[in-house]
Formats: sequence, C-alpha cells, structure tokens
Amino acid sequence: MKLIPLSEYVEKEYSRSVPTETAIDELAASMRRVINYTKFLRQPLTLGMFVPVCGDGKPYDLNEVEAWKNHKHYSRLYKEELAFFEDAKERVLFEGFDLEWQSKIIIGVKNDFEVSIAFDKKTGLHGVKQNVEWLCSYGLPLTASALKLIGVKE
Repeated sequence: MKLIPLSEYVEKEYSRSVPTETAIDELAASMRRVINYTKFLRQPLTLGMFVPVCGDGKPYDLNEVEAWKNHKHYSRLYKEELAFFEDAKERVLFEGFDLEWQSKIIIGVKNDFEVSIAFDKKTGLHGVKQNVEWLCSYGLPLTASALKLIGVKE
C-alpha cells in the first residue's frame, strides 16, 4: 500500500463494505482501520520513520553495522548492537530512504523518487513540524511495520 490522503482511504474502506450478515463486523473492522490510519497520518515526522536510528536518535552508520556483522570476534556487544539495529529497522515506516547528507545541525534523507526531507540533528524532528499526512502527495510506499500500525494486511 502507498501513502494516500485520508479521504481516499475512507472511500476505499467504504467500498469494501458488502451488505451481508457479517456487515456489522466488517464495518467495525473498517472503522478501526480508518481511525488507525487517521492516527498514523497525524504523527509528527521523525528521522526514525525513514532510516534506522539509535536510541539517542542518531542514524545508524550502515558501514559500521556491516563491520559488526563481519567482525571475526563477534562478541556479545556486537550481537546486542545488531539486535538494536534490527529493532530500529522495524520502526521505519517508509521504504527506500537513505541518508543523503549531514551537517552540524541538519540531517537529510532521500529516496529513489527524489523526495528529500531534512531533520533537526538534535531532536530528529522535521524542522517545519509537518506530520505524515504532509507526504500523501508523494505516494510513498509503506513498510510492513507501517501497515501493521494501521491494521492493514499486506
């Protein structure tokens, strides 16, 4: 599923309703998905929605992660760091973004569709305080984690 405006999502959910004896259950499930999607769209944009970030909000250095995987003395510390990295990957909501650049105060991410977004390096938040709904016009592909948050099966 791609990111779409709420109005399109509601229309899509409404069109799925089929008058049957289970219509009430289907309608209730549909409404739960609409409410979940509304909450999803209202989330403030954070760096961790686009690339895996550490507990302190800084993006993981993928070269360092590869070094952990290939270290000949694969220690408990490396295993823990890799587990944290895998958790951070699960929190990414939009597919296909990579770090584009970093300065002392700003971090930029970009995807294959030329969508670039900048974040405050200290807070990890989008500087203009936009939410996910702001991205609807780009039709960004959502990750399995995002679909799970909304309640949509792939």
